Amino acid sequence: MCGGSVQEEIRFSTCPECLVATLICPRMADDEALLLSGVRQYAKYSGYGESFECTGAHPDPSASTASVLAIDATPYMGTDATTKQYEVGEMLR
Repeated sequence: MCGGSVQEEIRFSTCPECLVATLICPRMADDEALLLSGVRQYAKYSGYGESFECTGAHPDPSASTASVLAIDATPYMGTDATTKQYEVGEMLR
């Protein structure tokens, strides 16, 4: 993880079911998504980005169930990145 932990990294590191799903599910195509239901948070944390840190075990993992929708994101970098991601072909991939 380069550049700090953000939403995806935080969710996957505090909810181990998400990590297991990445191991047992085949690689997704551009038009596929993965829905993980009943995901439990087993670790507490504080911070975001560079200040993220695990602060211990979650007191009651069963009280923190959630659903996570995972997609294979496309990186948009460079000078035309801001507009390219909104092109019809990119949104309907």
